[in-house]
Parts: sequence; structure tokens; C-alpha cells
Amino acid sequence: MDKNSEKLRAKAKEELRKRNRIDPSLYETDLKVLVEELSIYQIELEHQNNELIQAQELLQQNRNRYLDLFDNAPIGYLIVDKNGFIKEINSTAALLFEEGKNEMLESKITKHIHPDYQDIFYHYFQALKNQKHPQPCDIKLRKSNKSFFFARIQGVSQSPIFEIDIEYRLAIIDITLQKEMEINLLAAKAVTEHSSKHFQALIEKAPDGIALIDAEGKFKYISESAKKMFGYSPSDEIDINPDANTHPDDLPMVLSELGKIFVDPNYIPTLEYRFLNKQGEWLWIETTFSNLLADENVEAIILNFRDVTERKLNESIFKDIIEKNPLSIQILDMEGYPIQENSAHSKLFGAKKLSNYSVLKDPQLLDKGFTEFFERIKKGEVVHFPDIYYDVHLVDSSFPSNPIWVSALGFTLNDINGKPEKIVLMHENITKQKIAEQELRIAKVHAEESDRLKSAFLANMSHEIRTPMNGILGFAELLKEPGLSGEEQQEYIDIIEKSGVRMLNIINDIIDISKIEANLMKVDIKECFVNNIMEFIYNFFKPQVEEIGVKLIFKNSLTDKKAIIKTDYEKFFSIITNLVKNAIKYTNEGSIEFGYELVETLHESVLKEKSLQFYIKDTGIGIPKDRQSAIFERFIQADISDKMAKQGAGLGLAISKAYVEMLGGKIWVESEERVGSTFYFTLPYESVTE
Repeated sequence: MDKNSEKLRAKAKEELRKRNRIDPSLYETDLKVLVEELSIYQIELEHQNNELIQAQELLQQNRNRYLDLFDNAPIGYLIVDKNGFIKEINSTAALLFEEGKNEMLESKITKHIHPDYQDIFYHYFQALKNQKHPQPCDIKLRKSNKSFFFARIQGVSQSPIFEIDIEYRLAIIDITLQKEMEINLLAAKAVTEHSSKHFQALIEKAPDGIALIDAEGKFKYISESAKKMFGYSPSDEIDINPDANTHPDDLPMVLSELGKIFVDPNYIPTLEYRFLNKQGEWLWIETTFSNLLADENVEAIILNFRDVTERKLNESIFKDIIEKNPLSIQILDMEGYPIQENSAHSKLFGAKKLSNYSVLKDPQLLDKGFTEFFERIKKGEVVHFPDIYYDVHLVDSSFPSNPIWVSALGFTLNDINGKPEKIVLMHENITKQKIAEQELRIAKVHAEESDRLKSAFLANMSHEIRTPMNGILGFAELLKEPGLSGEEQQEYIDIIEKSGVRMLNIINDIIDISKIEANLMKVDIKECFVNNIMEFIYNFFKPQVEEIGVKLIFKNSLTDKKAIIKTDYEKFFSIITNLVKNAIKYTNEGSIEFGYELVETLHESVLKEKSLQFYIKDTGIGIPKDRQSAIFERFIQADISDKMAKQGAGLGLAISKAYVEMLGGKIWVESEERVGSTFYFTLPYESVTE
């Protein structure tokens, strides 16, 4: 028995004693000894089981830790089977290929290798079978967008138990920058050492300019292409300071980046800035800086630059086209986040800054089917979204509420590989058009309503005029009959007179409404005794009202002296008369009450600080809610087919409304069907006695 087993056994014995609390000396027989041994073995097994569980947990923790390290390692890792299929890949490797892990799993490794390097990788892959130590290989790999990058692979094969289980573990490092530095180094060596006329000729004739500057920032060498770019001839000796020829606005940025490459020689920035040529003109150049000061064969900073003036000019023109375009233009990334917006966009949506949220996540747009709109754009379609009702305030409360209707057009801008890179949205404000369409629809409804009302009005007028005319003509004919008594003659004359008055009132209403519409109605302001008018109307209509079983009430709230105002007497009298007559017409039982009061806090549409507020209240049939605003229009009654509208052309309320407004007041109604109506109107209170 080894020491670990002995320790475990001793520990088990001790545990047994604690559990049984029995003196061991009591176990005298062999049977008791056997029972003790079995108990010890049981406890021993329990401890072993616990230690095994702990070991399993530790193993799982280590496995999870390994998986995290594998997935988040700064180097890309692949596990490939013997047929070249990818079985495992970490996040770093997927990022290098710019492709999802799931998409790369089970794909052939050769799919991701540049065609020129397929043979190199094949021989390298075959050689790995016989290698026990990691072997390097520099090859060119392909990203998902079909662009390429240089990579160094460190590969090793697994020592298989069975040949069929063999797999290859590959570590991948992006060495694109290193390769570029090597190319620049070769170029620099070729120039400075003049060791190779072939390389010298390549550099001199290359379309890109190449130059070397020393640690003090002075030119050591400028290629022929660079001289030509800056307006010099190949034979010209150039003795200029790069700093002095760099645009003052760009110089701080250039010096800042140069400072970084002195600190970190592996840092290789590419900058765009303006540089002065021989003719005194500013060129836009794109320059890549490589610090090889520490290389004894070069001892310089290599500048690889190209003229991008035309591109910058096109960008500027493009930017001006966007900025000066009257349409709202917004450029987004493929996730919907804004990159650029013109001033028309800010003006249209009321936003003064780039939005910090994705358009694809805007709830207002999602509700309107914008997701499908964007998916079609991403597929390369030019998509038109005819109308969107939008308020930026609902997304960002820091912006004022500005609800608008817009028409949107969307399409993509592609990169040099033809892959969609940006989304362009163009918006046109169609709010006025939408309002005009709504107004046109409303006008159409009104026109149709007007036609219906005119037809009804003509039919009504025909009836209203024919009825008294028939009465006049009919009873005039009866007066010709011989043998009529004096009482019968007087009765017929009274009927003719009432019919004439009725027809005259209709004609007067038509004349009045015509004058109002033609702005020919004059206002005659003079002293008006309100209480006298109210009392006269009460006495005039009381017999007629009581005859139909309705109670008539009037209330004056001011003394006769204070109830003298300046207004148009005829129009005021006509307003009260029309409203009382209207109440009588539609009330069969209950009461009619009219009066006035002096008000300080007025109806919302009244302009004066003090007004007399008149009311005419009845317990008649009431007015439907949807007709209450229409009854003040010309030729309209609450219901054009209302059987109660036995008389009248539907002009009384329209005339009353026009008169009230001419006198500086407002008129409105509160009504409930089968309960009654209360008409209110106000007149400015300009007391003669104050």
C-alpha cells in the first residue's frame, strides 16, 4: 500500500470513529473487525469519489479557460483535418478573414488562399505530416470581400494514435505591414546603395513618388516620379524643406504622426495633406511613412506618395453637391448610423447634430415597413418610399417637435471591389403637398356637400316661395267670389297678408345673405337699449309660444341705465329674433329662456376684455354632434330632411353668425339630442354710461 493510500485509510478510520462515537476497544470479535474494515473501505471510497468530482470540476474549469484563451488569443488559430476542412477557428482568425466563424467552419482551407500560393500551401501542408515541430510559411490569404493580405502560418500536425485521426493546427499572423516595409526596404537599398540597376529603374519609373528624408526632416533622395509630380524636371536638384512646403493647416497633423513613428518604428501611417509644387500650387498628396532610420543600410524615413488632387477635387465637388442640394441627403454606414448629413437634412428634420442612433432601429420607421425598404437597398436596388410621417422629437426629445411628411429615395455607394459600403438616403419634404391633398379631399367633400345643399336649398326655396305665393293667389281668387261675408273677407285678407310677410322675409333673407357674401352689408353703430329690445321680443313671441304649450322666460342682468351699448340696432334685433324663432320652431314642450350677462372671462375666441354674453336656451329636439358646426353655414339646417323644418330657407343662423362677427363678437352652440340646445353669442360691452 502506497503512502497516499495509507493516508486515505487513516483519514477514513478517523471519520468512522467520529460517526460511531464508540470505543474501538469494544470490537473484540473477528466479525466486528470485518464490519470495521468494510466501513473503512466505504468511507475511503466516498473520499475518493469527492476528490474525483473536484478533479472533474477543475478539469472543466481548465477546459473553459483554455477555450477562452483559444478564442480570444491575439493570434488566429485554425484546426484543419487531413482533407483540408476547417474544424475549429477562433475569433481572431475569423476577424482576419472578415468572415463569420460559422461560415468558415467546414469550408476548405484552400478556398481562402490566393491562387498564386495554392501550390506553395499544398507542398507545405504535405510536409507537415512528417514534422514534429512548428513550421513557418508566408503566403497570401483571401478575405471574404475578395481582398488579400499577407500572413505567416506556423503549422504542426497532431501525433495521431490512428492515421485517420490526424489533424493540423495552424497559427496565423497578419504580416501585411511587414511585407510592405520589406518592399520599401528593398527599394531604399536599391536606391541608396545603387546595387541594382533593375530596382533603380523600377523606382524611378514607378507612378508613385518615393523619397527619403533624414532624421532632421530634409530630403535625401527624390525619385523622378516624385520630381515630376511636384513640377520639377528629372535633372533638377531639389533643396527644399518638406515642412516649409506642407500647408500650414496640415503641418501640425503631419508632425504629430511623424512623432509617433519615432516612438514606434513599426507604426506606418498613411496621411493626406497639401504640398506646394514648383509653380506655387497646392497639391493633395497621400503619403505612407516608414521609419527605417535604425536600418544601417537606409538610415532614413521612406515616403511613398501619390497625387490625389483630382480625387480630393471630386470629393469636394461631391461634398458641395450634397451640401448645396435643396433635397435632404443623409449618408449612412451599412448598419444605419449617420456618417454625413447636409444642411437641408438638418433644416428638414430640425436636427443640429449627427444622430447617435441607427436609422434601422428607429421605432417610427420600423412601424412603417422601413426594414424591408433597407433590405432592398442593401441588395443594390434603388428604392423609393413614397410617404413617411416622421417626428424627430419622438426619437430624441432634445429636438423640437417637427412632424413632417417626406418622400425617401435610397441607394448604396460601393467600394472599389463593388461591395456596398454606404447607404444614401434622399428626402423631399412633401408636407405641403400632403396638406394640399388633404385640403383637396376636404374641399371635394365640401363641394359635394355644397351641391347637395344647393339642390336641397333650391327645392326648399321653391317650396317656401310657392307656399305663400299659392296662399296669396288662392285666397285672392276666393275674394272674387260673390256673397262673401265681411268676416270671411277679413280672414282671407289676413291669410294673404301673412303669406306676403312670410314671402317678404324669405326674400329679405336672400338679399341679406347676398349682401354679406358680396361684402356690401354696412354697419350702423349707435346707442342700443338692450333691456327694451329683450322685453319687446318677449312680449312679441309670448302669445305664439304659450299657444303651443311652451313657457317663455327672459332675464336681464343689468339695469336699464347700464344696459345701453353701442352697436348696430337692426342687426342686434335680427340676431335675437332669428335665434328665438329658431328655438320656437324646434320646441314642442318645456320652455324657452333667453337673456344675457356681463362676462369678464370670455369664450376662447372673443377678443374684447368685457362682453355681453347672450343666450337662447330651449328644451327642443337638440342638434346632432356632427352637425353642430355646420348649422351656421349657408342653406344648412341641422338635418336637411328634418320634418320639423317646416319653414325657413336655412339662412337665419348663417345671417346671425355673419352679423355677430361684423359687430365684433362670436357665436356658438351647446346641444344634446332630445334634451335641447343653448345658443350663445357675444357683443363687445361698450356702455354709454361708463
